[in-house]
Amino acid sequence: MLAPAVRIRENSMKTKKAYYNVQVTRDGIIVFAFERRRPVKRRGRTPKTDPDGVCDEYADDPDEARRYTDWGKGVRMTAITTHLNIRRLLRKFVEPRLLALDQRLDALQDQLERIEAKLMKRT
Repeated sequence: MLAPAVRIRENSMKTKKAYYNVQVTRDGIIVFAFERRRPVKRRGRTPKTDPDGVCDEYADDPDEARRYTDWGKGVRMTAITTHLNIRRLLRKFVEPRLLALDQRLDALQDQLERIEAKLMKRT
């Protein structure tokens, strides 16, 4: 349980939802993100926003990446590298733990079903 002072600080930090236009690779890696205003409904078109605030996605053409400035190339490669490294870390460290937890939950569910079956036989 959090201390009362900590709870007060957490509640006092209000943040506004941010919205983004993003440029993505073919496999969904976000290369560039540009903050934008909240999308509004126009001409019967309701804007779709995902939980991360992404409103519009634009395809990133790898052939056009040659035309980027050196800074743009660096940002693009850093985004892709970071994404790939995070996927590798998740696969190496998080997935095995999630699988182990899933197996433990299955074992607990089986045990619970056996207990319930025994209780039903008694009544």
